[in-house]
Amino acid sequence: MGALDTLLTVLSFADLDTPGQAEAGGVPVRELTIGTGDRGARQMVKVMGEVARAALRNPLTIEAVETIIPVSVSEADTIFYLREWLAARFLFLPDPHGVELLRTPDYLLNKIFSEGHGRGDCDDAATLAAALGLAAGLPARFVLFSFGDSLPLSHVFCELYAPCTGWQELDVTRPDQMPEGMRVARAESHEV
Repeated sequence: MGALDTLLTVLSFADLDTPGQAEAGGVPVRELTIGTGDRGARQMVKVMGEVARAALRNPLTIEAVETIIPVSVSEADTIFYLREWLAARFLFLPDPHGVELLRTPDYLLNKIFSEGHGRGDCDDAATLAAALGLAAGLPARFVLFSFGDSLPLSHVFCELYAPCTGWQELDVTRPDQMPEGMRVARAESHEV
């Protein structure tokens, strides 16, 4: 999620009959324009929620959850299995400069099942995590971070809710140890 990006391209295996969709490299895409700074980050989170909820109509999302999560585990264990699965199969890949790509859960799951991993940035990982969490029957929300008092919101991840543990983070793109001097200055959460 970049603070200065203004063009959002959604990579998708969705129906091409949707207005505003085209095909790039054999992959259906939909292009939207989003704002910059905090306003753009909030617009992005709204699109991410729509994309995550739409993934629930794809049998691949349901099949993925059935593959990832053992039968009859608690909600907290469900979150643990999802986080571990994502951490093992999601590789960070920054978006091209000046463009905000949002790879859909359908696209990423196809890559994971065909190549062993999916690639993307924080918004891609968060959207996939939210779709899988929702498919498992868990409430999901996106959390936005700013890493400086005067910097825009520039990082996003998904949290899933389990009654016994509360909101649990599924951030597989932020390093365990942030670089020295980097701190979270502001945070916002948005229900999916």
